[in-house]
Amino acid sequence: NNSTNIIDKSNSLKTNNNTCLDSLMLNNHLKNSFETLIRIIPTIAWSYHDIIIPILVYHATPPPLPPPPPEVPENATMAERNALKPKETPEQVMRNYAAIRGEETKYDYDNAMNAQIRLDIMGLLEDMYRNGNNDWQCSNYINNSADEVLTNIILPNLIWKSGRMESAVRKLGLVTCYTLLKAGSIKAEVLFKQASILVPAIVSHLDDYYDASPRQISCYCLSIIFERLRGAFGDAAINDLYPKLLKRLDDSSDVVRIAIANTLDMFLLAGPKKCYSSTMLNYTLDQLFIHLDDIDEVIQECMYKVIMTCSELDSNLVLKKANDALNSCRNKTYCNKIIA
Repeated sequence: NNSTNIIDKSNSLKTNNNTCLDSLMLNNHLKNSFETLIRIIPTIAWSYHDIIIPILVYHATPPPLPPPPPEVPENATMAERNALKPKETPEQVMRNYAAIRGEETKYDYDNAMNAQIRLDIMGLLEDMYRNGNNDWQCSNYINNSADEVLTNIILPNLIWKSGRMESAVRKLGLVTCYTLLKAGSIKAEVLFKQASILVPAIVSHLDDYYDASPRQISCYCLSIIFERLRGAFGDAAINDLYPKLLKRLDDSSDVVRIAIANTLDMFLLAGPKKCYSSTMLNYTLDQLFIHLDDIDEVIQECMYKVIMTCSELDSNLVLKKANDALNSCRNKTYCNKIIA
């Protein structure tokens, strides 16, 4: 009964039209009760997913992005360019001058509050998935809500926005995405429907140069997606993805390099054989054999595993590359294993 009362009270707040100061997040008693329901008794929380998920969606939706500026023709005159330039509102002008003076405006405060609320909600959702994974009864609920969560919570919060708080939101969004994918409850049909938007959003975090953990988590997410959707990726997707994945073999973090090796292993099985052109395999093998000669034995083992997966696509090319590398590598152990 108490859990039902908490949900009913929380649901009534969903229609609150405050733009930032969120009643659910600011009512400490209700917030603590709501968090307890989700974290301590996840089975009951998931049994009410049709009520709880819309509440989380309402509170975790980021403010809309500004519309993109209109396209300016290359042969446009200066007067035409000025006419197409978006006009600043008085509020925007005031914010710009305040920023120059180093002052914080209500707009900045509201944005910070909004990001904090989304961070709190994302943490709750991640807890729901992590705790729900331990109970088989929750798997059906997780799948039923996966499409809505991916569309309305995870994907919008993976979009890059400036600021440390927004960076934390994106990172927790990736963690939540990984926890959802790792649960294994999401059906392949739902994942396939989301893949065209979800995969590029995750791949964009492979270039997060400020922190290695988003790159590492992105690799984990992609590995699961490639494995779950084995054979479902087409030519365009394969050709677009492979240079972005291979770039991470040169990552400054060995943890990321090991993670991307497993991702590449799954990637090489993500599409039909015909999608992996000789040009792509040539370039991929060149990179893999360079890193096969790494001083770290763990990385050598990871590269060897990916090379052996490549041999399933073109064994003759792999043998040729191995013989070529045999004359230049420091450690010939793995090259000899490949040739044998």
